[in-house]
Amino acid sequence: MDFIDSGDCGLVILSRSAKLVHASARAREILQLAAARGGARDAAQASALRSKTLQSVYERLVRIFQEGDADPPVVEQRTPAGRFVYRAHWLDPEKTGDGALVGVIVQHQEPASLVMLRRMHAVGLSAKQKEVGLLLAQDQSFEAIAATLHISVATAKDYAQRIYRKASVHSKDELIRALR
Repeated sequence: MDFIDSGDCGLVILSRSAKLVHASARAREILQLAAARGGARDAAQASALRSKTLQSVYERLVRIFQEGDADPPVVEQRTPAGRFVYRAHWLDPEKTGDGALVGVIVQHQEPASLVMLRRMHAVGLSAKQKEVGLLLAQDQSFEAIAATLHISVATAKDYAQRIYRKASVHSKDELIRALR
């Protein structure tokens, strides 16, 4: 599945022992969304899931500094709401011990198809035009689109032309760029 950066991100600050020191308001919202869509059924499960994910990205950062050759300090979590990316950084690499802090950037990325559907809706496409648009975005041929939707090739091409007009584009490539 392809994802598109939603522009949504927040900052979490962890202590040297990976305890949560601070989370921006946006980070708290993203963490809550990730936990809820990640299967957490209640506040305790959500908190445990957040702690586990933050602990994991923290441990990767520490391993890099201890071993040098380790996985990057990045953890991805995929849920029905999209992909959540956690990236850890030392806030002050010179500082060691209990006073050292770690910043974790929490980023939300949405499924490309969801973003494209939202933009197709904004352009005013019909339901069938949206189906054709998504298939075009998957680089399907007109023959494949016709077979998938049980329409003729001429009808598939007609839908594409109508989509291009509504989206003010002239080709499939321009459409994909406009929708992403």
